[in-house]
Amino acid sequence: MSQQVPPAPPATGPAATMAAGPTGGASAHPTAPAARPGRSLRRWGIGLLIPGVLLSLLGLGMLIFAFVNVAGMTRGAANAIHELPGGQGVITLDQGETIQLYGIEGDPTPRCTIVGPPGAEMQEGMMFTSSRGVDGRSWVSFTPILTASASGEYVVECDAEGPVAVAPPISAAGLFGSIGGFFLGGGSLGLGLVLGLAGLVLAIMGWRRGRAM
Repeated sequence: MSQQVPPAPPATGPAATMAAGPTGGASAHPTAPAARPGRSLRRWGIGLLIPGVLLSLLGLGMLIFAFVNVAGMTRGAANAIHELPGGQGVITLDQGETIQLYGIEGDPTPRCTIVGPPGAEMQEGMMFTSSRGVDGRSWVSFTPILTASASGEYVVECDAEGPVAVAPPISAAGLFGSIGGFFLGGGSLGLGLVLGLAGLVLAIMGWRRGRAM
């Protein structure tokens, strides 16, 4: 006679879960962990904070450079001015050197003549009005940019009631460059602060949301 083998008891534990497969109500693949709350906000915040800080540093550097440039131009202008007592005097110029005549702001504009070495003359260029503050007095140019055609001594005579001064013209390129530096530096600094502040707020919100969950 043959003996009947009793049926094996049902499997339990992790093996039963793996054996059940997709039709047994349990999955053989582990479930992906859910995204941490606030993680996306923190990423956005850091993504705005870093360029904001870099832009702020760039803007601050441009402002400092423009300020130093203007300060240097101001010191150079004060040192380069040469006052002619009574509106008359002799100046020594090199060929190609440029000057302008200056009078005290508010005084009547004088008429001047400049006589150079034989065969030399002062060549008139662009009319560019510039001002300088020296020893509490404000000097304003009243002639175009004048260029010496030859090296030598030049005699300046003016029918001025007040003092007259001779000085090189202020560099228009340097002046406009400094103004542009102030505008660009200020804009970069402002934009950087806005981005940095927005990024900081988003990062803090994401961090707090992650701690609250």
